[in-house]
Amino acid sequence: MESYLGAGDNIFHVLQLRSEVVQKIKIPLSLVSNFEKFFKLIIPKDVEQIILLIPAGLDGETITTSINKVKPDIPIFVIESDTCGSNEILLLLEKSKKISKRIP
Repeated sequence: MESYLGAGDNIFHVLQLRSEVVQKIKIPLSLVSNFEKFFKLIIPKDVEQIILLIPAGLDGETITTSINKVKPDIPIFVIESDTCGSNEILLLLEKSKKISKRIP
């Protein structure tokens, strides 16, 4: 994911996000056949804001519309990035609570 974010966690500073409350989810587009169903499964209830990084040239309207159907009251910011892989997107989910690290 490092190459996806370019300069590491500097994106958190640019977007004024606290990294301890942001969940990063890298999604290969080949995994998703129905965005609305997919986002119902992966977006937690305690999300306050969604930042979507998409590759340059990808129409984010379909993805944004699907997220709006699942979470209509959550603000969504779409950022087009030429450092993104052409076959994947990145969701940054800002949560209301600190994210605890999972032990494998």
